[in-house]
Amino acid sequence: MLFDQQANKYIFYNKDQFKQNFSPASTFKICNSLIGLETGIIKGRSLGV
Repeated sequence: MLFDQQANKYIFYNKDQFKQNFSPASTFKICNSLIGLETGIIKGRSLGV
């Protein structure tokens, strides 16, 4: 989905697929790891769970 500011409208590449819900899967692992390192929750090179 893109927003065309000049035309003041949204543009969809594949509107049917856009309407479907998808889980974020592994994309959140990167963000969560960086947040954990930045906040000090993850210390050192590895963390066992």
